[in-house]
Amino acid sequence: MAITRRQWFMTFLLTTLTGLAFGALAQANVDWTQWREATCFPNHCFCEFRRPGAFVGQSSNAWSNLFYVLVAYAILHDRFASVSKRFRIGLGAATLILGFGSWFYHSSLTFVGQWVDVFAMYLITTAIVLYNLVRARWLDDKDATAVFVVVNIVLAVLLIVAPGARRALFGASVAALVLTAFAVRYIRNHKFSNPYFFLGCGAFLVGQIVWILDSMGIVCVPTSPFQGHAFWHFACAVALWLIYWFYRVEADHHTFVALHARDED
Repeated sequence: MAITRRQWFMTFLLTTLTGLAFGALAQANVDWTQWREATCFPNHCFCEFRRPGAFVGQSSNAWSNLFYVLVAYAILHDRFASVSKRFRIGLGAATLILGFGSWFYHSSLTFVGQWVDVFAMYLITTAIVLYNLVRARWLDDKDATAVFVVVNIVLAVLLIVAPGARRALFGASVAALVLTAFAVRYIRNHKFSNPYFFLGCGAFLVGQIVWILDSMGIVCVPTSPFQGHAFWHFACAVALWLIYWFYRVEADHHTFVALHARDED
């Protein structure tokens, strides 16, 4: 079943209200220099200029996280989908945490913000990896939930004791996501029933290229409202929606096939 107009209306309404709440919070007087700095300092905190004394230090990089918030609310409101409810709510909640956490991170450029930002990214990738393993019938829902909790506790601790490994670990989790998706195809002898997984990977890859150009200062105008890292947020939000939609369409397809086979019996 398609997402209804009411669901889209609530999605955009909640995203707007979240943006207004962020705007109100941005009026607070907080001295982020009194907090522990993110490990990207002093030379790798992205291209965008950090506004001194402002609550939102990097405007474009912060506000672009509303794309994650929009996708999160859209997933959470997709109540009539055939996809696993546990997976849908988990992925939607993790994406919402990412939107809030990354907004805080680029506002403050603090270690706490960095921790929440990257931890939410781990939540998303591990949720998808474990859902693939459930679909491959290597794990049941109960075991997958236990593994999800344990793995993310370990990753949360590593973000504190070994923050320099965060990007390598995230890259490994993305690789695991892709490999387990293909493993499901091989084990169940299924072809990809729709193109959305590949489109999502393509959006992520484009975003990753722009992220590299921005972080290395190859394409960098610090005072411009158009920032490469902000585009990375947009591209990843699109990728998340497309990958979610892949699982949704596939689940709807399998449900239709099962009902059709039952009717023929």
